[in-house]
Amino acid sequence: MLSSKGAAKHATFGGSFNHGHLDEVRQMMAGIFGALLLAFLLNVGGLRRLAVACLLVCLALSVGLFLWEIYSPEFGFRMPWLEV
Repeated sequence: MLSSKGAAKHATFGGSFNHGHLDEVRQMMAGIFGALLLAFLLNVGGLRRLAVACLLVCLALSVGLFLWEIYSPEFGFRMPWLEV
């Protein structure tokens, strides 16, 4: 049963899973998707330089999300399928 405190935890890969983490990832992914969609629309509109700039923003946001996931104290550097 989920706790009502907002930090519900479930056993996942032998650890705990915080649903608050998913909310943060959803916001970051929405930003990445928005930048990619804007780049597509600008390209269709003929503004190629701005489209490329939006693609670079999308790349920067993606790298930021990747590094945030890797250095996360809760999920970072964990590969339970490699544990022996």
